[in-house]
Amino acid sequence: AMREDADLKWVLIVEDDCVPCLHPAAESQWSAFYGPAWQVAWRHIAKAMESCGEDFDFVYVGRHRLGPEDESDAVVRPAGFSSCLHAYCVTRQGCDRLLEKSANVLLVPADDLVPALCGTHPRKDLLSTKEPLRAGCL
Repeated sequence: AMREDADLKWVLIVEDDCVPCLHPAAESQWSAFYGPAWQVAWRHIAKAMESCGEDFDFVYVGRHRLGPEDESDAVVRPAGFSSCLHAYCVTRQGCDRLLEKSANVLLVPADDLVPALCGTHPRKDLLSTKEPLRAGCL
């Protein structure tokens, strides 16, 4: 979780097997290819997060989109139902809201919990009834 005394506006969370999807690389090329690819991805993500200010609590970076959503040209736009959270950013306010809203939730995989807290999950028993998290996507 984000420490209260840390001077961070947002954090990037990635799964252990997440890689930038620029083009496939053979395992023998990973160190030469994915290091620079992560630098490019990081710059893109940082610029996007700076542009959205405090409009979102949670921004999907890598995921499987499973429903309709805003198709605008905005760098960060509102997100619809998603699963398979490969990578995402959580703002400071989003972190606080995420912890508050998930405090009394029984064991639920993050791939179901996050979309439910964002108000887009099809399982009605998981939906957050009070002010869903504001989810965006790149």
